[in-house]
Amino acid sequence: MRISTRSFAIRAGPSQDGGSVVRATLAGSQSAVEPLKLAAVLRHADLADESTASEAAADTEAVLYALVSAAMDAERGGTTAEPRRWAVTALNKAQSVAARCGTYFSGALVVSIGQRVVAATIGDVGVWAVHGAATRALTAPTELAIPGQGPSGVLSAALGVGYSEEKIQMCQVELSRGEWGVLGVGCGLCAEEDWRGVVHGLADAEGALECFICGQEKPSLAAVFSPPGL
Repeated sequence: MRISTRSFAIRAGPSQDGGSVVRATLAGSQSAVEPLKLAAVLRHADLADESTASEAAADTEAVLYALVSAAMDAERGGTTAEPRRWAVTALNKAQSVAARCGTYFSGALVVSIGQRVVAATIGDVGVWAVHGAATRALTAPTELAIPGQGPSGVLSAALGVGYSEEKIQMCQVELSRGEWGVLGVGCGLCAEEDWRGVVHGLADAEGALECFICGQEKPSLAAVFSPPGL
């Protein structure tokens, strides 16, 4: 799905388990006047979750609304000049809503102005810079690590249950010429080959953007974007 409008909302879910839902919003054109802004929330479900599909969707939309509105309020207050403070302010506001839902969420905020990318993530979320076959991680999922085995797939922090402000993952980088930015929400479900194929397909497009849902039984989302003048 090529995004041609200046703003949009993308939705997926509920999934087959009835509790996992992903919601995202995107607006802007990556210019200094109108930065590209992405916000996404993934609601996780576990065996004890008895929420209905409509309740799960409403929870997710409420957390996303809190995240986006807090980010906009912080921007109007000039807080985006201090990325850490801006991100923590917005995620804390989202947490105040997520905590009332009795479950856990992954959340992400990404702002891109030209080649500069600022991102804040928590939960099963990652941000990467991709150039050809090379990938460098800008933020990583907040997962428990098993000694000698690496990430376990078990979250060590999330919005809602298990929130820890200190676990927020931050990056503030300049993409190099030819690099693409990738946001993956539900990283364990959104395989690298899914978004890498999109990067390859858009390789000749300047300032291109693609945002899509991947994962069938449980929803996940990937957003792929390139800076102008790549």
